[in-house]
Amino acid sequence: ILFTIATIALIAWSMLSERGSQSFKDRGLTYILWALLAIIAGLTPKRESDKQIVEMIEEEMPSARAVAIREFVSLLPIIAGFFIGYLLISVNSISGIANNLLNWKIGTVQPMLGLSYGLAGLFIAASFGWFIRIFFTLAFGKEAMGAGDIYILAFIGTIAGPLVAILGFFIGSVIGVFGICVLLLWKTSRALSYGPWIAIGTLTCLLFYNPIINFLKPAWKSIQFLLTGE
Repeated sequence: ILFTIATIALIAWSMLSERGSQSFKDRGLTYILWALLAIIAGLTPKRESDKQIVEMIEEEMPSARAVAIREFVSLLPIIAGFFIGYLLISVNSISGIANNLLNWKIGTVQPMLGLSYGLAGLFIAASFGWFIRIFFTLAFGKEAMGAGDIYILAFIGTIAGPLVAILGFFIGSVIGVFGICVLLLWKTSRALSYGPWIAIGTLTCLLFYNPIINFLKPAWKSIQFLLTGE
């Protein structure tokens, strides 16, 4: 109840406050701090399910790599379909039809273009999540990330784009280190959900997208130079 009331008050303050750049920065930081406190408060209580999750992960460790391989094999038809579709789109006759569909308008709206962006975001973000899950499960011999976190990434990629989803994943891990250190002061369970940290990382990325992109541009250009020499 207190969380709901405070959240409503925070939204009202945001709507009624000035729209200057400094005001936006203050509001953005307030959102992030409030979300961080809410996540820590939500993860603090010790639950019987936490213990059960840890026990299940430990019980499944001997078969974790085999499960990861089966998951990868089950994803192969989707991966193959993506590459086949990409090759078909490059054919001139099909490319023309695809362009006509993408440029089709209903008033000022391009529904097929929006659908294609959403599907691309879903595919790329989900592929990133499955890669992290399968690769690190094979590397460490135990489940590296829950499938629910992949669904969260896929949802974010569909709505906000794959770059926001991927950046939110990494930003959330940085913020999560601080949050987990606080939680370890009184929480003994090793079962800590990563989904909330992806959410707060995504919120941070959305609120401060341009500064984050500008900060990362030099590193991206350096990577491009190493890969292409340009």
